[in-house]
Amino acid sequence: NGRHSIELSKRGYRVTGVDQSEEFIAEAEAASASLPTGWITGDMCRLPWIEEFDGAFCFGNSFGYLDLRGVRDFLAAVARTLKPHGRFAMETGMAAESILPGLQKTRWYKIGDIYMLIENEYHPRDGRLDIRYTFIRNGQTETRPTSSYVMTVCEICRMHAEAGLEPVELLGSINGEPYQSGSPRLILVSAKRPPGQPV
Repeated sequence: NGRHSIELSKRGYRVTGVDQSEEFIAEAEAASASLPTGWITGDMCRLPWIEEFDGAFCFGNSFGYLDLRGVRDFLAAVARTLKPHGRFAMETGMAAESILPGLQKTRWYKIGDIYMLIENEYHPRDGRLDIRYTFIRNGQTETRPTSSYVMTVCEICRMHAEAGLEPVELLGSINGEPYQSGSPRLILVSAKRPPGQPV
C-alpha cells in the first residue's frame, strides 16, 4: 500500500508504484494525495515501460510468491523499464539460505488479543513452502493458506544476470552488512547491463 514509495516520494524522488490489488492502490493514493506519485493497478510481471526509470525496487513478500517462470518474467520486465546502469534493489525472506536453516514445523505468536499459529511444510522437489496461518480471536478461528517459492541465492543471482541485471551487492539487512547464510533477509542490488555488454 505504498509504504516505501511514499517515503521515497517525501524525500524528493518521483515514484510510480505498481500492485495488482485495487484495495492497496486505493490506500496508497489516499495516503499520497499531496505527493508527486503515480499508482498503477497491474501485474508486476507485465510492466509497460521501456528504459524509463533510473531505479526500481521490490520489497516485502511479492518476490516469494512467484515460481521460476514468474521470476524470469518479472526480472525481464524490470530490466526493460530501467535505463542502462539503472539499479534494482530486491528484498526477500525466501532465499533458501535464509529460511531453511531455522525453519520450524509449527510456531505460535501472540499479537495483542490475537493468537496466531504458523504451520510450515516444505516440498524440496518443487522448492515450495506451504504455510497455513491460523488466527484465533475471541473464540473465533480463521485459517489462511499460502505458498511461497524458495530459491538459493545463487539461483536468484543467476536469474538476475540472465535478465540483464548484473548483481553488484548482496546485503543481509537495510543496515548494510554483507549477506551470509542465516541472514534473515536477502537484499540484492543489481545494475542493468548496457546493450552489447557481454554477460
